[in-house]
Amino acid sequence: MVSNIDVAEMVEKRHANFLLDMSKYEGNLTNSNLSPLDFFIKGDFLDNRENFTLPLLNS
Repeated sequence: MVSNIDVAEMVEKRHANFLLDMSKYEGNLTNSNLSPLDFFIKGDFLDNRENFTLPLLNS
């Protein structure tokens, strides 16, 4: 399993920007009658640097 945090690092994007891209991909999957849950497992993580919770997608 790979988290979106790891993938953002791999593609050299800020995590926040990667999350925006992922939300677009999620919409594309839904529009094509595929379930995003077939590809991603949603969760949350605490960003200790900013002290708030962010979405986490594992694939």
